[in-house]
Amino acid sequence: MVSAVMAVIDGARAEICMMPLPSWMRLVTAARYASGTTASWPQASADHTMSAPSRSASRTKLTWSTKSFVRPDAAPPMLMAIRMAVAVLPRCRPRCGGRVRTVVATAAIVRVRVVHADPPVGSVESFVAADDGTKLWIDTTSSARPTSTVRPLLVLASPGGRNSAYWPSSLVSQLAAGGLDVVRVDWRGQGRSDWPPDPLDADVLVDDLDAIATVVLGQGEVGQAARPLYVAGVGLGGWVAARLARRQAARGRRPARLVLMGTSGWYSDPAMPGPTEPTVVALVLRRRGGGPAELARALSREVAVEEARPGPLDGARRLSEARRWIAHGFNAEDTHRLCWLGAASLWEELDGLADDVVVMHGAADPVVPQAHGERLAAAAGAVLEVLPGVGHHLDEVAAARLAKVLLRPRA
Repeated sequence: MVSAVMAVIDGARAEICMMPLPSWMRLVTAARYASGTTASWPQASADHTMSAPSRSASRTKLTWSTKSFVRPDAAPPMLMAIRMAVAVLPRCRPRCGGRVRTVVATAAIVRVRVVHADPPVGSVESFVAADDGTKLWIDTTSSARPTSTVRPLLVLASPGGRNSAYWPSSLVSQLAAGGLDVVRVDWRGQGRSDWPPDPLDADVLVDDLDAIATVVLGQGEVGQAARPLYVAGVGLGGWVAARLARRQAARGRRPARLVLMGTSGWYSDPAMPGPTEPTVVALVLRRRGGGPAELARALSREVAVEEARPGPLDGARRLSEARRWIAHGFNAEDTHRLCWLGAASLWEELDGLADDVVVMHGAADPVVPQAHGERLAAAAGAVLEVLPGVGHHLDEVAAARLAKVLLRPRA
């Protein structure tokens, strides 16, 4: 089995795997499909190479790329998959007596697997330029239902090592239907944002989120000062959210609501307990090689560790979630987690961050022990909500409780 090509079929992202087939089952040449549906497909972003048999004694180099391809027509999934395979064949060249000739490639689709990366209804994708020019991907979801009140803006900050697909579409749709304009963000170096080669710094992530909040708050007919700002973050995203709230408050735009989940004012504080050694080993020693399928399995094992419920329980759900992250665009390097280890202490900066501050912490969190949440709530003058049986991951219980907190009426 070789690496996969991603497609969007009937609104959901699919993982399409290719493998060599006997010569009598060869596909037609790509030239035959040079016009029509394949002509408008976007160019690929990353190349992968395999060898496939050809009619000659030599082997054909088949090069394709992984990217999301928008379904050009209403073709059935298998026909769509075959057309996609054909679309990448013009780059296939065999070696025949030193000359380069176009031949029919030996490849076909053997599996189409939907991985549920469909965006929430009513979402709009866009980019915001960071201070250094880095393009930051955001997704804004609003309800189509008219309202006479100003809709608060909610910015969701993902934990380290996760992209915006961490936030389930069902949760985002629920929040939007409840009256919030929901913004999901891809950190620089993750998802569909730019992946600059420079080392990450936690304060740079604060700069990025600040730029996004400033741009989105200024959109529409309502000015920045009149539109309530909600911010919610998990793990590293919680630390960034707290730092963002401090900056906004210093400008006279204190957030109306701040929710910090599974985070700390200083994760590397030597006076505070840290994760257990098995947890560190499980998260740090993730295998980096292999294709999307192997990465999905590795990520699903990470989720099991973060949930503090290792084993086969909910294995299919975790695997489906990992595939959703990968389908969105996933950077397997742990640079975000590393930058959180070097982040500064916020213990003395947590007072008066927002009009309403809520700290939520899983009682079984193996990554950020509950003591961090207790100290965070005390320093911020916030309510501490301990979630029994919940670990570090945003599972169904944590997501449901988060929705209730974010949607409750403001005082």
